[in-house]
Amino acid sequence: MEATLSIIGEELSAEDRKDLSIEMKRLINDETDLEAEIPEAQGKPGDKGDIPLWGQIVLTAFTSGAVAALIGVLRSYVDRKRSIVFDIQRKDGEKLTLNAQNLADDQVDQTLKMAQSFIREGE
Repeated sequence: MEATLSIIGEELSAEDRKDLSIEMKRLINDETDLEAEIPEAQGKPGDKGDIPLWGQIVLTAFTSGAVAALIGVLRSYVDRKRSIVFDIQRKDGEKLTLNAQNLADDQVDQTLKMAQSFIREGE
């Protein structure tokens, strides 16, 4: 299964989005069993290579344990910046949105079950 994680935040500058993308890719690869990559768009003639799509991370190698670890990583970012929202989009176009409300202490168990179900349905 493959899904795309999008980092959304109205107050995030392009530089913030780039920094978050790089940091989150590293953390997801280090702290979960998922494989995370920043996608690239094909550059135009004259560009120096392909163009990274900052604010997006492609995730593969899902397991139930990896989903739980991903929720933990996302929570750590929401705890620092409450306005960040994450969309996880499956290949079929279905999206799961995660934000400060559904990553709060009293909601995280329910959110984890919802995320695991969302991933299973996409397999």
